Amino acid sequence: MKKYVYIFFTIALLSTASSSSSIFALGQSEIDSITSAYRQVLFVSDVPITVPRVVELSFKGEVLQRYEFAVYNETDFAFVPYLFRQAPLLNYSIDSIEANNSDGAAASLIDKEVDTFAEFYLSDEGYGEARIVLKSTEPFAANGLSLLLDKHVALPRLIDVYVGDESGEDRLLVSQLKVEDVTIHFPLTSTSRWTIVLTHSQPLRISELRLLTEYESADTTRILRFLAQPSRSYRVYFDPDRYSQPPWSESGDLTTDEGILAVLPGGIEPNGGYIIADVDADGVPDIHDNCVLVSNPDQTDEDGNGRGDACDDFDRDGIINSLDNCPNDPNWDQADSDGDGIGDTCDDEENRLTERYEWIPWVGMGIAAVVLLALFAMTAKSMRRDSEENRNT
Repeated sequence: MKKYVYIFFTIALLSTASSSSSIFALGQSEIDSITSAYRQVLFVSDVPITVPRVVELSFKGEVLQRYEFAVYNETDFAFVPYLFRQAPLLNYSIDSIEANNSDGAAASLIDKEVDTFAEFYLSDEGYGEARIVLKSTEPFAANGLSLLLDKHVALPRLIDVYVGDESGEDRLLVSQLKVEDVTIHFPLTSTSRWTIVLTHSQPLRISELRLLTEYESADTTRILRFLAQPSRSYRVYFDPDRYSQPPWSESGDLTTDEGILAVLPGGIEPNGGYIIADVDADGVPDIHDNCVLVSNPDQTDEDGNGRGDACDDFDRDGIINSLDNCPNDPNWDQADSDGDGIGDTCDDEENRLTERYEWIPWVGMGIAAVVLLALFAMTAKSMRRDSEENRNT
């Protein structure tokens, strides 16, 4: 019996008096915000139907990082529900998983739920090491793995892959490979125990970890279904780089196999509206940003630890440099008596009173100016008096 995975989302009807096309009236900017997360799009038009019918598209052979889609009805300007089905399941041979140094159950890495993740923290030295062990009852072959990261997370820096041999020892398969993409390939290898070690410089949150098995490209079937309306055109957005869920109206039953109409899409194209995730808007994509949440276009990393200076913590006081009023001197309390933005620990200004109350120097200078003017006036008056006395004599 084949094993299947279903991704099926339904949102309750908000108003029985509203049509499906008007329930979620979105502006163009909102539509663009949703679809900009998807890397590819295919077009479905001229479907030969006269009544509503469930249609099915095949994604066999397509490399998908995320099994999320956005089906957009171009005619009615509305997103519609869908069902995605895949057979056989990825990681179906994995019987157990272990992970160190993580917050969240390790099982979330293989539960096929994109909204769950395991988070791996950094060590005090600034580097983190995520060690993940996958075990199966019987050996199976794989030639790569795919990391599905949570939103706004940078890739780990390096990866090591170990495989268990017949003696029970671990053999190094991949050593200190720089991670450039979410998919890592290695020689086809068969084992029942995989150990993945990821070195990271920023907090690492992994939603899914998938081993790429040898049968996947040839035998894996991926289909998508949705209820099509007559005389409508659709865009099917897929392969997003982050979670981007469109709103839908109520869905009918898309699981029944009877009466399904298989259709050929009008062609797959890169999504021209795709915008790679860059949460801090510094021009560097999240997956390659050495400070994901802090804008640092220059990506400066003076100590070479893989974490940009803007979000590093040079003095180890628990406050990142960009927020620390003394980035080079520990000051946990961030005390700043004179309010000049420089912490007391590293503030060299002696007169904190005049820094805190900036008007004091101006008042002092004003008083001095008045005194000088008064002295000048008195001197001038004295000189005129002496001059008059001299003329009278």
